[in-house]
Amino acid sequence: MTLIDFIAALGGTYATARAFSTTPQAISNWKRRQRLPAARQLEAFRIARAKRLAFDPVAATRREARR
Repeated sequence: MTLIDFIAALGGTYATARAFSTTPQAISNWKRRQRLPAARQLEAFRIARAKRLAFDPVAATRREARR
């Protein structure tokens, strides 16, 4: 699952922003860069696990995964 897929599975930009307690603009930046900030990877893992999503935040942000 890519970062874009993860955001979509959470319900889109605004729902993801609420889940991460951040702004929709920050989520849009993640999508544009196709990169999850390192400081948010553990939080993303916990959210994915709680929602039973197969998302590996580290693998999804590697350069190879973005191609």
